Amino acid sequence: MNDSIEIRGAKEHNLKNISLSIPHKTLTTLTGVSGSGKSSLAFDTIFKEGQRRYLESLSAYARQFLGVMAKADVEHIEGLSPTISIDQKSVNKNPRSTVGTVTEIYDFFRLLFARLGTPYCSKCGHKISKQSEDQIAQTILRDFKDKRLLILAPIVRDRKGEYRKEIEEVKNAGYQRIRIDNIVYKFEDDIIPELKRYEKHTLEIVIDRIKTEDKYLSRITDDIERAIRITKGLVAFYEEHEIIEEENLTEEKTKRKKTKISKQSEIDKYYRLYTTERSCANCGHSIADIEPNLFSFNNPMGACSICGGLGVEHIFTEKHIIKDENLNIYEGALSCFVDNHIGFDMEYGFEELEIIAKIYNINLKNAWKDLSKNEKKYLLYGSDKEVKWKKRFWYHSKIVEEKIPGILTRLKYDYETYKISYYANFMDEVECPKCKGKRINEDALAVRFDGKTIADFSSMTIEDLFNYFSKLKLKPNEEIIGKPIIKEIIYRLTFLVKVGLTYLTIERASPTLSGGESQRIRLASQIGSGLEGVLYVLDEPSIGLHQSDNKKLIESLKTLRDKNNTVIVVEHDKETMEESDYLIDIGLDAGVSGGNIVGIGNFNEFIKSEKSYTAKYLRGDDNIPIPKNRREGNGKFLKIIGASQFNLKNIDVKIPLGLFLVVSGLSGSGKSTLVDNILMRALHNHFYGKTFNVGKHKKIEGFENIDKVIEVDQSPIGRTPRSNPATYTKVLSPIRDLFAATKLSKMRGYDKGRFSFNVKTGRCPTCEGAGLIELEMQFLSNVLVPCEECAGKRFNAETLDIKYKNKNIYEVLELTVSEAIEFFDGITSITRILKIMEDIGLGYIKLGQPSTTLSGGEAQRIRLASQLGSKLTGVLYVLDEPTVGLHPKDTGHLLDTLKELRDLKNTLVIVEHDRDTMKSADNIIDMGPYAGAFGGEIIFEGKFNDIIKNQKSLTGEYLSGIKKVFDKNIVRKENTEMIKLKNVSTNNLKNIDIEIPLKKIVVVTGVSGSGKSSLIIDTLYPALKKRKLNQYSKYESAYIPDIISDTILVDQISIVGSIRSTLISYSKVFDKIRNIFAKTQIARAKGFSAGRFSYNGKEGRCNICEGKGIRKIAMHFLSDMEIICEACGGKRYNDETLSVRFKSLNIAEVLELTVDEALKFFDFDKSITKTLSVMSEVGLGYIKLSQRLDTFSGGELQRLKLSTELSKKQDGEHIVYILDEPTTGLHFDDVNKLLIALNKLADKGHSVIIIEHNPDVIRAADYIIDLGLDGGLNGGEIIAKGTVEEILEMKKGYTWKYI
Repeated sequence: MNDSIEIRGAKEHNLKNISLSIPHKTLTTLTGVSGSGKSSLAFDTIFKEGQRRYLESLSAYARQFLGVMAKADVEHIEGLSPTISIDQKSVNKNPRSTVGTVTEIYDFFRLLFARLGTPYCSKCGHKISKQSEDQIAQTILRDFKDKRLLILAPIVRDRKGEYRKEIEEVKNAGYQRIRIDNIVYKFEDDIIPELKRYEKHTLEIVIDRIKTEDKYLSRITDDIERAIRITKGLVAFYEEHEIIEEENLTEEKTKRKKTKISKQSEIDKYYRLYTTERSCANCGHSIADIEPNLFSFNNPMGACSICGGLGVEHIFTEKHIIKDENLNIYEGALSCFVDNHIGFDMEYGFEELEIIAKIYNINLKNAWKDLSKNEKKYLLYGSDKEVKWKKRFWYHSKIVEEKIPGILTRLKYDYETYKISYYANFMDEVECPKCKGKRINEDALAVRFDGKTIADFSSMTIEDLFNYFSKLKLKPNEEIIGKPIIKEIIYRLTFLVKVGLTYLTIERASPTLSGGESQRIRLASQIGSGLEGVLYVLDEPSIGLHQSDNKKLIESLKTLRDKNNTVIVVEHDKETMEESDYLIDIGLDAGVSGGNIVGIGNFNEFIKSEKSYTAKYLRGDDNIPIPKNRREGNGKFLKIIGASQFNLKNIDVKIPLGLFLVVSGLSGSGKSTLVDNILMRALHNHFYGKTFNVGKHKKIEGFENIDKVIEVDQSPIGRTPRSNPATYTKVLSPIRDLFAATKLSKMRGYDKGRFSFNVKTGRCPTCEGAGLIELEMQFLSNVLVPCEECAGKRFNAETLDIKYKNKNIYEVLELTVSEAIEFFDGITSITRILKIMEDIGLGYIKLGQPSTTLSGGEAQRIRLASQLGSKLTGVLYVLDEPTVGLHPKDTGHLLDTLKELRDLKNTLVIVEHDRDTMKSADNIIDMGPYAGAFGGEIIFEGKFNDIIKNQKSLTGEYLSGIKKVFDKNIVRKENTEMIKLKNVSTNNLKNIDIEIPLKKIVVVTGVSGSGKSSLIIDTLYPALKKRKLNQYSKYESAYIPDIISDTILVDQISIVGSIRSTLISYSKVFDKIRNIFAKTQIARAKGFSAGRFSYNGKEGRCNICEGKGIRKIAMHFLSDMEIICEACGGKRYNDETLSVRFKSLNIAEVLELTVDEALKFFDFDKSITKTLSVMSEVGLGYIKLSQRLDTFSGGELQRLKLSTELSKKQDGEHIVYILDEPTTGLHFDDVNKLLIALNKLADKGHSVIIIEHNPDVIRAADYIIDLGLDGGLNGGEIIAKGTVEEILEMKKGYTWKYI
């Protein structure tokens, strides 16, 4: 065998006739810029040729079902071994997918149980066996030797009924005796009793009375066969041990002998019941044949009948229908109500609730939170008695006498009846009550192997299973069947152990796996068979992996290599390249400028390459440079004068035209208000005749200086696979013109429409031009398969007959942009736009690539290419955060494109925080100085080099490093009581004992998968709440100090979505302020109560907008508009309510105060200022009391929740606050404010426990618990614990290196 894979003359796609050798038994990395030809070499040449040769090795009969695989465009390849591709697709996120199904371990479990499992009755627990008539006869002769037996045919077993017909049929069939309810009757001599209809009875035909001797074996066998024919599988035997009773039957009858047996016949030693089928001989319960499908929760045969194999059930719950508990039902407290009825159900609404309320004296005008537990129960679940009421139907109503359904009861009825997905929004997921989360039915759960059910095996960890099966000794009669099955199971378990996933269970659902776990599971499922001498080709396996997880992945790849395999990886990851035996860089650029080898060798040789971009990045040579010269613009401006929407401070903004402008600033500083609400909407109204509601401003000058406005975002360029780059950029139109102009097209009378897969005449009639057919998989996800008629080509055969330059329309759409430029050389109408796409890094994209497969960055660049191709000038382009999700190289392409657009005498206005974008900008407008009421001003206008020197700009201070996150000055070192958990073994935790100090800020950190969430969320939180919230929670004991009064999980999730919910209503301060207004002299004179000053009450609010301050105008096919209420001017109240004043302000004016202003205004009332001062301290002082909660950012919501906790708890209470990664998505300044709030909680004597990786948060902690050392099997232990200083001194684990 060759020592290497020898490739000669590879020309697939853009490969430039390259020749190279790839050593066998090595880990080789292929790298290069996107579109350079890496995948063309790895997948379209090496893997494709390996697959083709494998198919050719099959018989002609087999090949006819697989079709012909095209040969790769390569002159010669030798040294290929069997090839397996492991792509970058993540593990299935279908809830039916588990670790067991993905790795195929569960499939072997099913086979093991089907072949070696012992069935037991799921009803009574008795063993079920399947025997032949001869086997039963031999058993009887052995067990009842020389005894006298009755051989019985049970025709009715323990069922209700009179059975007159059945008894008569037995008599007419010629049988002399029948056994009824344990008593034998002779038809000729006895009176057969009348059976009671509603009592259970057992009827058995007496087939024979015989002595069990060997000479009667043939007779006994015949009797058994006769009984089995009658009963379809059952035969019973009773030993006549002569229990005799004297019993008077009638005056005509003399005394006679009656044979009786106990009604507990199933446990009587004198009675035996046998079956030749899969049914219980004891209770008669039947089961299906034991096949692998019986144990599949994805098959109706095995799935639980209640949950359908999901292990969970979805039920309607109160928490999911409550929108705002501060409102009553009429005001919108319930999110499931649309107008006055439930969802799409016009037959149930307020009328039914009013009937329930009348019966149980419920005041529906009370806020939902003020209703009692019983009142809520009746409204949610309905009346507990039947009453007369008027029941509505679609077209009529009638008086009925029945229970009135509650809200949740009706929702369940609607969902089960109409199956509308809308109702799923109000459902909660709970463990299935029948299968208890095991997913399979009771019959499958009753089959055992080695005393365990398949669910028992599924709940074991990989490590426990590996140990179990490695030590398992099969019985001699099980060896032949069981040995190969056990071998396959151990193969797969071995690999999972090696990649560190020993802590996972087989039943673990795939959607619950982390990214790193999913990647390793995928790898395990592909190579768990332990093949040797194989060529593995992987595509970017490191995507989404933490560095420690990446290390495990690399080790796994090395293990594959060490088993005499060759591993080829398409990768950009630095660690992977450093650990590779061999590196190949394809380039120099993408498309036609790629396809060459620009670097090759081991890492040390490779990094010296001068041509390779990759080598330059690895050496640190390449970065996005700061432009030497910046444009000054064309001297014209757009001027926004008097912008005052939301928090904008009546500002005047000059936007210089003809340059690249970035608008930056804190979240909530006014960027989007200025650019989107005012500028964009005004321009759309001006140029396109739209009727958008433009944000408040005086005027905009300079419309005449631009020709149009275009917004460019990362949304898909099409919603279906029919949309593609060729259709979006309109390149397809001139291409279709070319095909329509061919001689054959003209002869056949084809016009250009014939070459569109959206037109009936030219497209494939089977798939209707989609190229794919969707197959319905019933309870599995539907799958897309290539259309058999057109083989995925979309067009019919007649259309594909037409060729231009030897290619049909399908083959042209399969060309990449770079290939199409060469193919259509000289046709400017096509190549002009294609060259632009190539220039911005899209040369590798196919013309017909479905738009649904394009990334956000690719979609955005296609939009920009389309704009560049249009050669428009004088356009204002607006982009909002365009770099989100982009690779640095893609960011570089994007910035180059933006500069080209600018160079066409256009203007770009970009809302962005990205450093490289700001570096490349000609001008920056920074807004602030802070957020909310303290933002809305222009802090800086100028260039990047100047903003980092500007001390007024918060953005500049963070960019320059002057400002840092949370300067910690207090460390809580005093000894405090501890929460103590002993022997915690949840998930991968290694029986650890943990002590968590109270009254401190404690950070739990560690690498991904180390056990942080297992410890805090899955173990500690349930223990503190004194309930088992997680079935995987495992610990020996928990000591919870008595001082702990409650535990609260604080997140960034929105509190409510109603426009009536505001800062003041949520904080409960509103009640106190309303009481102050109610006590004024004028209020008392008018008889106004505190309720008068609520905008949710009918008496005091504006009757036009109903206290909302705005009115929503339905625009039909346009977006609905919100306008300020003309009647109250947005003040929410009626004039009479506003006539009442306190300290010269009415209630509406008070609500317009910011938190800080309200602090001064109510300085006399500590009950108000206590709450407001806490809000101010956590950085919410700029927010108005009336600001709607649905306008809060995630960070603001989190701080609001924290401030509420800080202010509402009474002295003496001790709360444990738990936060899971609270800094996710927060700006530096928001992290700073969050830490201030958390320290306030600790200062009040509460405890704060945070799961976090953010170095700023870890540095701010009083106590750190570092878990690890790594994730999975190598995690679950306490690596270090103590203060920041102690952690730094220990130098254990990884965390200390980053703090």
